[in-house]
Amino acid sequence: MSDIPLKLRIDYLFACILEKYGGICISPGTIIYNIDQQMEQLDKYELVTFGSNPGVMNTNNNLHYPNSYVIGSQRNTLFMQEYIRYLKLYIEKNPLYQFRIKNSSCDIISYLILLLNPIQFHYGTDYDGSYNNFNPIPISSYLGTNNINFKNKEKLLFISIPYDILLKDTKFKWFLELNEKE
Repeated sequence: MSDIPLKLRIDYLFACILEKYGGICISPGTIIYNIDQQMEQLDKYELVTFGSNPGVMNTNNNLHYPNSYVIGSQRNTLFMQEYIRYLKLYIEKNPLYQFRIKNSSCDIISYLILLLNPIQFHYGTDYDGSYNNFNPIPISSYLGTNNINFKNKEKLLFISIPYDILLKDTKFKWFLELNEKE
């Protein structure tokens, strides 16, 4: 039990792992097809990002507004050190910090990308299964029986389901209580 929301705890853990070891951290609820090439990007880029900040309507490949469900980094980068520092300030609800960042770890990442300008490679919403042609895909579509109209099915590297929303929303409780056979 914690006062800190699960998503924020996981994002903080990801940042610490990436700062110390590097690699790609993948959130719970992510269905992976293939990320071999993305792992190789870490040889050339200090930061590899995916998707879109859910607080920003972003159907284009805007590298300034990634999601935080899947993130990659080389080890021991200034970006990850600052990300950890800002996450700590956010967790502590530091009033000097609050004016800069809206309300999520994605906003912190966006702020730091603009501030620090890391050597970054970004895979937009074509690659993470979070958008159809124009809109974010709702969780109910992932759990439904209809085919999902992904933005670009041929480019999908993984499908990143927002686990934090799935866990909070009581209408999806049935899904979380399924046994393996079901």
